[in-house]
Amino acid sequence: MRITYPRDIQINMLQRLKHLFSTSIRFRLTLGIALIQILTMSLFALSITWYQHHFLELSHELTHATYLQLLEKMAGGILLFILVTVLIGTGLVAMFSHHLTVRLSYLLDAMQEIRGGQRHLRVDASGKDEIAQLGDSFNLMIDTLSIREVELQNTRERLMLAMRGSNDGLWDWDLQTGRVFYSTRWKRMLGYRDYEIHDTLDEWRKRIHPEDRELAQQNLDWHLQGESLQYESIYRLHHKAGHYLWVLSRGVALRDEESNAIRMVGTHTDISQLKETEAQLSATNSRLGKLIESMHDGILVEDENQQIILVNQNFCDHLGLDSPAAELVGQSHEQVLEQIACREMDAFMHRIKQLEAEKAACFGEVFSLRNGRILERDYIPIVVAGQFRGQMWQYGDITQRKQMEVELFNQKERLLVTLDSINEGVIATDDKSRIEYLNPVAEQLTGWQESHARLQHLSRVFPIIDEDKQQALPDFSRQILEATQAFHQQRHIALVNAAKQQYSIEISAAPICDHTGKRTGSVIVFRDVSKAREMETQMRWQATHDVLTGLANRRQFENTLNKLLEDAKLHQHQHILLYLDLDQFKIINDTSGHRAGDALLTQLATLLQAQIQENDLLARLGGDEFGVLLHDQDLNSAYEIAERLRSVVSSLRFDWQGKIYTIGVSIGMTQIHTLSGAPEDVMSMADIACYAAKEQGRNRIHIHEANDQKVLQHQGEMRWTNRIRHALEAQQFELYAQAIKPLTSSVTTTETAGLHVEILLRLHDETDGIICPDTFIPAAERYNLMHLIDRWVLNSVFKQLSPFCKMNATHPVLDVCAINLSGDSLGDENLLSYIQELFTLYSLPPEKICFEITETVAVSNLVKATHFITKLREMGCRFALDDFGTGLSSFAYLKQLPVDYLKIDGSFVQDILKDESDHAIVEAINDIGQTLGLKTIAEFVESPEIEARLQAMGLDYAQGYGIERPMALSTWLKKNFPS
Repeated sequence: MRITYPRDIQINMLQRLKHLFSTSIRFRLTLGIALIQILTMSLFALSITWYQHHFLELSHELTHATYLQLLEKMAGGILLFILVTVLIGTGLVAMFSHHLTVRLSYLLDAMQEIRGGQRHLRVDASGKDEIAQLGDSFNLMIDTLSIREVELQNTRERLMLAMRGSNDGLWDWDLQTGRVFYSTRWKRMLGYRDYEIHDTLDEWRKRIHPEDRELAQQNLDWHLQGESLQYESIYRLHHKAGHYLWVLSRGVALRDEESNAIRMVGTHTDISQLKETEAQLSATNSRLGKLIESMHDGILVEDENQQIILVNQNFCDHLGLDSPAAELVGQSHEQVLEQIACREMDAFMHRIKQLEAEKAACFGEVFSLRNGRILERDYIPIVVAGQFRGQMWQYGDITQRKQMEVELFNQKERLLVTLDSINEGVIATDDKSRIEYLNPVAEQLTGWQESHARLQHLSRVFPIIDEDKQQALPDFSRQILEATQAFHQQRHIALVNAAKQQYSIEISAAPICDHTGKRTGSVIVFRDVSKAREMETQMRWQATHDVLTGLANRRQFENTLNKLLEDAKLHQHQHILLYLDLDQFKIINDTSGHRAGDALLTQLATLLQAQIQENDLLARLGGDEFGVLLHDQDLNSAYEIAERLRSVVSSLRFDWQGKIYTIGVSIGMTQIHTLSGAPEDVMSMADIACYAAKEQGRNRIHIHEANDQKVLQHQGEMRWTNRIRHALEAQQFELYAQAIKPLTSSVTTTETAGLHVEILLRLHDETDGIICPDTFIPAAERYNLMHLIDRWVLNSVFKQLSPFCKMNATHPVLDVCAINLSGDSLGDENLLSYIQELFTLYSLPPEKICFEITETVAVSNLVKATHFITKLREMGCRFALDDFGTGLSSFAYLKQLPVDYLKIDGSFVQDILKDESDHAIVEAINDIGQTLGLKTIAEFVESPEIEARLQAMGLDYAQGYGIERPMALSTWLKKNFPS
């Protein structure tokens, strides 16, 4: 693509005129000369012919001398004639050429003046010859040139205005010379002056943020190679002041006839504010999610396609759904509601569809569940700028409120039945507030008989106080005297009767006037609302307390934490936050049920409350987690209190139906002082410290410190989560294999003589190095990523092993392939169906697969583990209990787990030759396994001597570096199945 400017047109036209001028002259001269030659030759030929004819007639009369004289005269006449003819022709040619030269010179002069800027000049184009036609063309060219100059000027002005309006920086890269033009705005955007930026591509490349440089260069290369129509990339550029700007870079390449990029022009747009807005929006969404999660009502938000995008756990709890809230995201509202047990399901679903169709807000619709709970539903369509963007459903549990309404209704009915006797206290006074009348209810409430109260002042018979402040209201009698119309006392008022009993009451009063309108007295109507106030107080209490334990709940705990943070910053006080997480509490729930767990929590609440001061706060944060806020405490005194709490928990012997349970508690401690961050940051620090306490062995205290290695380790694990997700997407995991060798002849005779192998997992780092699972598995387990890794491993193993699991006449058969499963996968309700689908998809015999689960995982998830193992064993799969001997109660739970293999933990095997206790443990585990009909496998077999000792002890299998070092699964398959 080439742009032709008006100056080029002028130069081209001038060259054309010069060429035409020289060509026309040469043509005219050649033509004139040719005509002269033709004329001369013609006359010469005629002369020769005439003389020849005349000489022939006279030849016989002339002598030889006379003939020669006559011939001389003839030749001289012919030469003279030719000379005259040439002179005449030359004169004609010269005269004609002079006229042509004058007209062409006029055109050239006009062109020179136009090049000097005289755009209004035009030439005389009269006549019909070529010069006249050239003049017409010349005038047309000047008109076209003027129009194009105006258009070009307009285009330049529009471009300049557009660039100024967009506030973008412009760059222009000539790929043939390598030079880059950066506009002034481009340089100012980065804080530089014009002379500080050179015209090289490296000026741009070296300012790109190191994390963005590779992607930016990749996008540029793709466009230059023709893989994208337009270059577009977002990255950070280094500002002269030291910070980075987010820019949106766009451009397009100009290409030659062979589609090679020869030039590229583009712009840079500063989008730093947009990025900052995105970050703020993300933070806002996070806070919104936490707010919704903390709401008592169940909240569900859908997008315009009726897909759930936000839901809190209370939604599941109120509607009786077993699924965690996170699993509902992505499903439709209707699909979820079909799982609930509503009394009138058809009518319920019909109303849901009607609301979705009408898209009109609706509040307070009530429906009942089969379990007796009563819920109230609100529907709010989400409309943004007139466009429907989704809808929000709010479900509140109003069972207690409805029960209260029913109770109040029953009370009202009873009151209506006894209307004649009036259920409210009525007092009548004269115009001086002296008692004239008390009805029976008033007598009962005030403790005064009407006969004794008559003529007594109202303030004596009816003494009222401010219920909240517990202070007398002496102005009430004056307010009664001055009232000109009925009024209702809005304050919380209590009546203190003659027996000093206090009743919460509501009062209405009105003046009594005669027929003239003169006030003659007052009537006071009051009723006892003690129960309603008590219920209101109870509801306020329940809003800030845990119903089960009576302790403060998480909301009250966070409110108090906020106050302590403010106090620490305003008054430089120091407070302490303790985060308590019970150890092994889940075992009690799983083995004895939730009733036992609730009883234990209630008992612990009483014991813990007794260990702290009155002004300190103990709260149940949820499940088996507690929080303690210690006022005005330093670390040493707070540590003593934490130790008392730990000691009282670990000393408890919880008796439930004849079974004695002991538990521990891991405690994380952090300070609240002037430098503390937001409440959630303080909570997070305490939580991390509690996690560190668990990692150190449980039932201990850990103090959070800024450079705490455990904290840093936890933060490192958090960074691992993104890396693991990326590894799953980028296929950076690799399967390894390690053979398991049979040691006894009974194994080879009772089982097929095939290969027994365990699948291991490795991760490739950025330099293609190998990372062992001990590095990333803890992070994956803590942040619930193990089920994703397990699924990747299962699919990859099934896919690679399917061709090798069939019997072959020339090669050994693969008999057992052991695959490790995590605790997360045991809790995955969909994993069973996923494994069944894999068996069907890859036609893999289930009896070839042995799933390994650790003893700790199996015991901590005993019910789920037993169910999981049973279902897969029914299909033909086998199971191994891994790391046996390191768990909590190995032999106590072994009979309940239907496994096929016991894998003795390597920590007992590796020192078996020199440690008699390890030898005894391995021998005992083997004996128990053989007694229960289980095959035993020893791990960490590092030498032939250990292998021989294990074989002598009667173990069935051995595994370790002494048997075979782990290798890539693909390499292992090629080694054992070379064809």
